[in-house]
Amino acid sequence: MARLTYFFSQHGRHYFRRRIPSDLGALIGKSEIKISLGAGIGVNDAKSRAIQLSAIYQEYFDRLRSGNNLAGETDRLKQRIKDIGNNRATMPANPILTISTLPTVTDFIPTFVKEKSKGWGESTRRHNLFAINLFVKILGDKSLGDYTRHDIVDYMATLERVHKSYGKSYKDESRTIDEILDVATAKPKMVITTLVNHLRSVKAVFKCANQYHDASINLEQLFGGLDFAKDVRQPDKRIPWSVEKLNQLFNTPIWTGTSQTKCSQRYKAGNLIIKDAYWWLPIIAIFSGCRLEESSQLQCGDLKVDGGIQYLDVCEGNGKHLKTATSTRQVPLHGVLADLGIVALFDGKTPTDRIFPELTRGGVDKKLGYRYSANFARYRHKTGIYKEWMDYHSFRHNAVSALWQASRDMVLVGSIVGHGGKNQSQTADYTHIDLATKADAVNKLTYDGLNLAHLK
Repeated sequence: MARLTYFFSQHGRHYFRRRIPSDLGALIGKSEIKISLGAGIGVNDAKSRAIQLSAIYQEYFDRLRSGNNLAGETDRLKQRIKDIGNNRATMPANPILTISTLPTVTDFIPTFVKEKSKGWGESTRRHNLFAINLFVKILGDKSLGDYTRHDIVDYMATLERVHKSYGKSYKDESRTIDEILDVATAKPKMVITTLVNHLRSVKAVFKCANQYHDASINLEQLFGGLDFAKDVRQPDKRIPWSVEKLNQLFNTPIWTGTSQTKCSQRYKAGNLIIKDAYWWLPIIAIFSGCRLEESSQLQCGDLKVDGGIQYLDVCEGNGKHLKTATSTRQVPLHGVLADLGIVALFDGKTPTDRIFPELTRGGVDKKLGYRYSANFARYRHKTGIYKEWMDYHSFRHNAVSALWQASRDMVLVGSIVGHGGKNQSQTADYTHIDLATKADAVNKLTYDGLNLAHLK
């Protein structure tokens, strides 16, 4: 008999266990069902009872969704469960979804999104749907139970041939997979991290369907042991700014004088020094290691003092969102930032006033750094300091490297910059680093040869 996801054995007894669908959890008052299948019965009889229970519960859920009375349906359910124990149960029509009756991928997407989207940001939602739609384009929209392991191998091999910019052109939506591959012939292909993310999104759909529908096959097994080719393209890596490039940057119009107040035009030289986000953000980044969005959303109440040490309280709340759970942290204020006058930015009317009100939200995730990022790329091109893979996030690489040079302690560095790697965060859970230790490391962060004297 095929593996039943709702059947398990423990200490010689057999049990039925099923998750209650999220849309009915509040109505029923619990999230899971667990029922003993009886003492002293064989495994085959127990599995038979589990199949009957799954069918009965599925009908119970369907009747509740149709608006039937909870109390009446629950009494009916209890009687049918009792009948199973007395071997008098009758199976409802279409008791369990089989391979041929599972929904298609497209039909199942609304259920998948409803079941799994809690906590998704807009970017995550778009990525998952994008990956699933590409899967359908490659293999066709079939019943989830009709896909074979051979199909999955073909899907992965085809995905390796898709160009990295797929989806950025409005024409891609109407193109067939053959047309997409023709376009991709002379273009760089997706990197391994993108391929893995696509596969993870598709696999999640099959896993969810397996759990949601109690299918009589394990849909997730289709993906077991499969890997992408070893010669697929590896991701390009960001490079840190050299001190020479940092000196060039800080001697361009934003810091030496611009003629334009418009953010996208500040590469034009003049006499204006505008100390807003465009002036401050790169400086904050190299002396704190903060991510762009972390600095962009700083509020007046985020500069705090503990034991005479000033620090940035990087946290969520009041409209602020962080990348990972380990991003929440205290970042001691570097002396250079204090000397340049950053403290004055936090003298707002209320603690929730943003220190960079000129930044406005944009992009699918409505991030405050969205337009800044685009303008900063344009600025680097216009001032002649552009270099591929040396961008704003590279400042964070500079800070991490400088902190490592100052402390030789990667756990300490992680606690300052909010690294979220699995091993790093697990170690951090058992390591409690006080603010004074972090402040000492931050103030040892230096860049030999960097000249910011003209900024004071």
